[in-house]
Parts: sequence; C-alpha cells; structure tokens
Amino acid sequence: MTTDIMPRLPGQLPPKRSEIWSDDLQESASGSETAVARWSYPRWKWTISHDALRQAAPFTEYTDFVNFTLRRLGRVMPFLYRDEEDNTATNQLVGLGDGATTQFQLVRSFGGPGGFVEPIWAPDVVSAVRVDGMPLAGGAWSVAAWGSAAPGRLSLATAPAAGKSVSVDFSYFFACRMATTQFDFEKVMKGWHKTMELAFTSIKRGDS
Repeated sequence: MTTDIMPRLPGQLPPKRSEIWSDDLQESASGSETAVARWSYPRWKWTISHDALRQAAPFTEYTDFVNFTLRRLGRVMPFLYRDEEDNTATNQLVGLGDGATTQFQLVRSFGGPGGFVEPIWAPDVVSAVRVDGMPLAGGAWSVAAWGSAAPGRLSLATAPAAGKSVSVDFSYFFACRMATTQFDFEKVMKGWHKTMELAFTSIKRGDS
C-alpha cells in the first residue's frame, strides 16, 4: 500500500517544530542528580495551521485536506511529511566497509557533516551511492522504501573493503502519525475554511 504524503497547500502557515526526548532523572537525598538517556535520537513534533483552505472552483483544498485527515483514522495510519528545511543529505557518510557487510542504514547529519546523526526511515530519491568516493552503478545497490521490512536500508551487491567509506546523496521524508484524534476546521465564509493547530509526530523504530 502506498503511504500518503501530507499535502503542502498555499494557505499553510510556517510550522512549529519541537524535539521530544525520553530520559530517566533521579535525585538523591542530597540533591545530586543522575540522568540516563532512554532514546538515542528524538521524536520530532510539528504543529501546522492553515489560514485559508479554499473550496470554490477551481480550488479543492478544503476537501483534499479533510480527505487526507480522514484517511488517517485518527492516529492509526502513518503518512510521510517533507520538512521544508530538513529533507536532503549530500555525500552523507552512512558507514565504513569491513570486507563483509553489505547493508547500511541511511542516516542524515543535521545541518551537514558534524551534525547530529539520525536514522532515516523514509527515503525519497537516492541520486548517488559512492564507495571510497567512487559512484556505483545503479544495479550495484538498492534502498528499501518506507513500508518495507527494513525501511531506509542500503544494500550493496559487493561488500566494501575494510575502511572504505560508503556515502549517499538522497532526499527523504519523515514518517509520521497524528498526535491527536480530533482535527478542527473553522468556516470563515463560503468557500473558505481554516484549520486550528494540527500536531503530528515522527515515528521511531526499534529500541532507540
């Protein structure tokens, strides 16, 4: 089944983005604290609203967006979201060869090399795969899509030699689900609706 992509409509206002972490913070009788991280990367939360969703020929923005939210079944059905400023990785290092490993999880370093590294589960377009800086032919690699058993997994036909870098150019989505089961729409006038705040969060996988 194809996963819906959240539509970006003209009346959408700039989104609010938040990072959410989980940790354990314990305080002793003396007041000293010990903190332990439970997650290795955050869950992201976006909050969006629409100042105008038009519903007058030729525009169908209101029904298009309502149909999108209806297909979510509340928080049940995931969807893909393209963040306007966090959607592309260039020459992204995803691993080093050891002579045996042929599979590497796509990741992105936030802001570029040296940035915080997170796994990418929903790749969009993979434009280049390199080993030790040399591009591989298209038949020498494949990437599993969101919805597969191992989303974002890069598979190489031949294991890179020990110490050889594996880097990728690609664009990506965030796999998300709604943060609430209620979605509010306000009618401003005939053919013009708007949404209140609509929140959704990225989906984490595994135990990290």
